[in-house]
Amino acid sequence: MVVVEDISRQLPALRDLEGRVIGEPMDIPSGGEPEGIMVHHEGGVAAGSSLLNIANYHTKVIVPPWSHVGYAYGIDNTTATSTKIPKVFQLLPTMLNGFPMAGYHGAFWASAGDNLALFPNRDEQWYNKKWLSIVLPGNFELVRPPANMVTALVGFLTDVKRMWPGMQILGHGEAPGKSSKCPGVLLDMNLIRSRVDTALSVEAPSRPGPGDESWALETGDTWREVAIKIKGSHDFLMQTMQRLETGLLVQRDTLKLRTGEADEMLAVLRGILRPNV
Repeated sequence: MVVVEDISRQLPALRDLEGRVIGEPMDIPSGGEPEGIMVHHEGGVAAGSSLLNIANYHTKVIVPPWSHVGYAYGIDNTTATSTKIPKVFQLLPTMLNGFPMAGYHGAFWASAGDNLALFPNRDEQWYNKKWLSIVLPGNFELVRPPANMVTALVGFLTDVKRMWPGMQILGHGEAPGKSSKCPGVLLDMNLIRSRVDTALSVEAPSRPGPGDESWALETGDTWREVAIKIKGSHDFLMQTMQRLETGLLVQRDTLKLRTGEADEMLAVLRGILRPNV
């Protein structure tokens, strides 16, 4: 499982008086499933720098500026020349429905040649409201993405598909109605999807029921990791929710949850439970 680190508090953004990023939640109910995840590259002649530079560009350079980086997730570029697998970061804060804040990655853009008639429901913001997004630093029209970056992307997308099996995986320019070369001809989305399918065909770790001590929650687990772990067992999920609500799993020395994440975890767990009731 790919560990996703939340750096949304560290990136430039328009914030309210309490320091919270200004934006809207995705139009997905707690326990729902995103329609898909859209893969982007940074693009541009100076691409390949860093996620911070992408955030700076979107919030300080373009006119009109965005209120935040625009993408839910991003892949680190600092290890692109090494053999180390880059980290995956969450770039937008998690909202009460358990999903990152809605992005700006997929809006209708007439001057770019988008065809609104092909957008679902002819909704200009459909992909921002219904789709997750991930951005990779670089311009993959010009250079091939580093192999370790592709490995990180495949691992992350595999985890996403395990959590939400019905999700589509598309490059930006593959989405109906969008007119874009993003994420670049040198990032082969057919190969990415094939590698994800292959990874999903490998037997996933077993999902034990209550009382299975070999499958314990671990120190440092985040709410998302816990949700993934217990998704496979209705009874174990119910017991875990009861323990969460009595505070037994949210002690600082047990799960290291940040402020507010206990409520987010409960929202996700209830959503996972709902289809089984």
